[in-house]
Amino acid sequence: MSNLQDMTVAELMTGDVVTVDLEDTISDVRQRLTHGGLHAVPVLADENVVGVLTLADCHDAFGFEIAADAITNPPLLVESDWPVTNAVKVMYDEHIHHLPVTDDSGNLVGILSSFDLLRHLAGQA
Repeated sequence: MSNLQDMTVAELMTGDVVTVDLEDTISDVRQRLTHGGLHAVPVLADENVVGVLTLADCHDAFGFEIAADAITNPPLLVESDWPVTNAVKVMYDEHIHHLPVTDDSGNLVGILSSFDLLRHLAGQA
């Protein structure tokens, strides 16, 4: 198992990212999260990450109809070549569990979650 000190975000992130669009209904987003066993998804507009929507956001979204109404915006993003320790500091400082990951051109390439970190620490990566 590699030491977190020596790893980049790309080595630990989940690369197959489920996303939703700004106009998706909260009901549809909740269903995608639940059926996919997910806790958060990046929200896209024109292929750009404009927010993050969590399962908790969906449950607390009383009166909101679409993702655009309930997203955490602006999203905090990290680049895939960042040291994992820098991303962990952002997650800790901002009290968040999910960080969309972009390449150097700003394209979404993955998501880093606290579960990814725990999986690595448990030796399952």
